[in-house]
Amino acid sequence: MTENLVLAPSDGAFDLDRLRSRLDSQPDALLDPCGSGTYMLCGDPERVPMYDRARRQDPSRFFYLPLIFSTPEQVLVNQESGDAPQLRSALEVVRWMVAELHATIRTDEGARDLSELVRRDGVESLYPSDVAEAPLPWAD
Repeated sequence: MTENLVLAPSDGAFDLDRLRSRLDSQPDALLDPCGSGTYMLCGDPERVPMYDRARRQDPSRFFYLPLIFSTPEQVLVNQESGDAPQLRSALEVVRWMVAELHATIRTDEGARDLSELVRRDGVESLYPSDVAEAPLPWAD
């Protein structure tokens, strides 16, 4: 099972507009249509309409897919129930945040700091090899 991750800014606060812009540009990311501000990572752009409909039909719950909860102080990547394509999508978001927003990274449960591991071995080391090596469904 892939662990949930908490990313924090190494200095100051996250630029949430920049993060949202990045998530909006990812073809499989869906901003919660019910207004929570949460992003859902569907794993494939073709799944987006299905999750959009399902969420609108039952706004009382989220579905088993990675969710991105963000505040200026931290971003929770709730990914433990994602399938391989969804985890591949989450990996892409985490990689971008570490590289572009200089985020530190730790586990949600136990708060184990993974920043040094990620600096040494890359974000891919946090994911199963079949996920880390898979192509993105929307890439050429």
